[in-house]
Amino acid sequence: FPDFGIADEEAHHLMLFKAGTSEVMHLLIGSQRPGTGDLFVRLSDSETVYISPSPLLADIGIYGDLQTIEPQINFWADLTLFSFTPEQVERVELKEGEAPWHEPGGHLPFEKDPEKFQNYLADLSQATAGGIHDPKGERYGLETPEWGLRIKLKQGEPVIVIVGGPAPESAQSRYLHVSTSPLVYDAPGYTLVRMKPNESLWIKTNPLQIDASKLERLTVRTPHEEISV
Repeated sequence: FPDFGIADEEAHHLMLFKAGTSEVMHLLIGSQRPGTGDLFVRLSDSETVYISPSPLLADIGIYGDLQTIEPQINFWADLTLFSFTPEQVERVELKEGEAPWHEPGGHLPFEKDPEKFQNYLADLSQATAGGIHDPKGERYGLETPEWGLRIKLKQGEPVIVIVGGPAPESAQSRYLHVSTSPLVYDAPGYTLVRMKPNESLWIKTNPLQIDASKLERLTVRTPHEEISV
């Protein structure tokens, strides 16, 4: 076994189970390779070693030097943040820092465009995280969030999103928690931009209902001059 790196204490163990705890197969994968891309493998109850060309490790998210690699948890993780559909959402509320919850655009004198709001909900419902983190970890900044969303559904409990401190994945990434999951996620900057409501984009086009065909002149007046075009 030393030439193959496939002794119990140095091999990688892949175990398959039936529903419950019944083990179906226990496969050992050597920490040495017979050649590029190939693997040494054996069953746990056998001393027969095989050479396999199977991309088995790559298929389960393990790459690199067989003596130092570790499984990548994000390979298996479901990074989908939400399970609702736009039609299930009644309203969305935003909270920034210590400010109270409020409905974005609710204070504006212009009517919201239902189609634009539905487009926002469609983007929101498809948002995905960049990775997951240990919920027992610390220094995520979730105790003092930068901002949060409260997504009120037509039926059931609201979905609450808390956006915390910077995540190390990139300068724009942030840790976040969704009330429907026990996990802590990190979300890239582009996901956060899609998630955070931009109330100015929800307003109906031409909110003042100006008929451009009837305009004769446009005047811009400042404290110093007046310009007409």
